[in-house]
Amino acid sequence: MPPASSVPAALDAALQSLACARLGALGTMAADKAEIAWDAATEGWDSAGRDRVRAAAASLDALGNTEDRARNHFIKAFRARHGADRAGWTEDLRREFESGIAAHTRRKQEELERVIAELSRGLPVKECTE
Repeated sequence: MPPASSVPAALDAALQSLACARLGALGTMAADKAEIAWDAATEGWDSAGRDRVRAAAASLDALGNTEDRARNHFIKAFRARHGADRAGWTEDLRREFESGIAAHTRRKQEELERVIAELSRGLPVKECTE
């Protein structure tokens, strides 16, 4: 089992690597740096531990993309109903808007914390759900 203290850094490096891969040629240098961070964070780990973190990162990445799309749809729908100019919104509308944005951010953060806890305790990581 990997040391619990190195799990967040390994997960971060794996997520960076996934993000860089989407950039194609532009992401090559960043991907190299992410792989260096990955190697440092997972030094001494067995392949099973590395595979678990990479799989968890892929699941978190997919959930993050889904949550980002949902947040963008929320913003678009909210602005369509209430106008795009926040200066014209009432205080209640501003709070409703901020609350909606915060809900999407909270969902991603809760999943990240759950995955880190499961990886740190050596538990099987449940796939992140939408």
